[in-house]
Amino acid sequence: MCLYLFVCVFLFVSACLCVSTCLCVSTCFVCVYLFVCVFLFVCVFLFVCVYLFVSTCVCLFEGMEAIMSEFFNDTTTAFYVILIVWIADQYDAIGCHTNISKRQWLR
Repeated sequence: MCLYLFVCVFLFVSACLCVSTCLCVSTCFVCVYLFVCVFLFVCVFLFVCVYLFVSTCVCLFEGMEAIMSEFFNDTTTAFYVILIVWIADQYDAIGCHTNISKRQWLR
């Protein structure tokens, strides 16, 4: 009788352990699978967005350089004018709109 009870308890505990392990593994597998799918989707979406943004910017700068090179009759001068304007815009956006620069900059 005692041996039979021990075997029944052992089988019950091992069955519960097996079921809980299988549930944890399957849940973790589903979570990892969903995470990988979502991660890949986000990576592809960001790649497409960045690709479209970069290609649009390149076309925009090419057109701007073509117009400026007709105005200056030189592509190098047009490129440097565009570069100086872009640097001035970056300086204005980063350097002149922070809390410290708003407080310390002359008005």
